[in-house]
Amino acid sequence: MEENGQFAIYKGIEYKCCFRNNGKIGLLSEKPLEGFIEFMGTYSRDVTEEDCSKIYKKTLCFKYNNDSLLIREEDDNKVLLETGPRAYDLISLGFKSVLNDTFQKWVSLSEGKRYWAIYDYKMEH
Repeated sequence: MEENGQFAIYKGIEYKCCFRNNGKIGLLSEKPLEGFIEFMGTYSRDVTEEDCSKIYKKTLCFKYNNDSLLIREEDDNKVLLETGPRAYDLISLGFKSVLNDTFQKWVSLSEGKRYWAIYDYKMEH
């Protein structure tokens, strides 16, 4: 399964990234790359937002019961859906309360559609 998270396109390559306190974008790599500095097994390079052609967040979601829910886990042909409170009764749909405002339910992949939700922090140019 691909990863959820924040990503940046830098010089045509997609990197996981993070936002630094100094306003820079921290590009992350698991292997050494030119211009990247190693810290505790992770390699990073700070760039400006302008250096990146696109900065975005992607989250694996599932269209279920005419709603979009987060996929927390996958196992065989099932997904564990997770959501906060809804306007409808989640318990009656088989969701279990796992924390105060968090509900989960395992469903078959055939009961909905998996998709990537993309939120652009910066559009491609």
